[in-house]
Amino acid sequence: GLLSPVTITSKIILKELWKLKMSWDESVPESLHTLWSKYRSELLLLNKLKIPRHVLSSNPVSVELHGFSDAAQTAYGCCIFILSSDSLGNFTCNLYTAKTQVAPMKLVTIPRLELCGALLLAELTETVSLSISIQFQKITYWSDSTIVLSWINTSPHLLKTFVANRISQIQALTKTNSWKYVNTADNPADLLSRGINPLTL
Repeated sequence: GLLSPVTITSKIILKELWKLKMSWDESVPESLHTLWSKYRSELLLLNKLKIPRHVLSSNPVSVELHGFSDAAQTAYGCCIFILSSDSLGNFTCNLYTAKTQVAPMKLVTIPRLELCGALLLAELTETVSLSISIQFQKITYWSDSTIVLSWINTSPHLLKTFVANRISQIQALTKTNSWKYVNTADNPADLLSRGINPLTL
């Protein structure tokens, strides 16, 4: 999922084509063609991308997992960073994984999409925790949606069905006091929900 900020862009373009209900032999609108052409021409730049895969510091004494989620009208996503420190107090923080989903064709409110992003983060964190042999001293989930954070601290029976079902799953997978607020400008998952071109990545 490390290329998710880029691959989500192609999925968003495809969704726009679905919405137009075009047949296979029709010419696409010029705006979408221009967007796709620019995107395609930059894809080769990804061959030069270097991402460190060793995520831990040398001889770590503490390891934490920090997950971020975000949503926009077009898509939602989440990413996980692993923060470790050594005995000298040096910190290392690296991106471990990311995941995205295109927003449904049916119009869904931003708070509900943010909730879907939060659930995606809870599920991805569970998968990571079970699949790697690292004992995390702390797991923290970050969202820039105060509405979602409020829902997470609410009993599901007080919420409407769509929200209640997802909150039940989040509460089963995570500790509610592990959810924190992050300012949108500081949220790395923002790139996942909006998509970026290869050059920007």
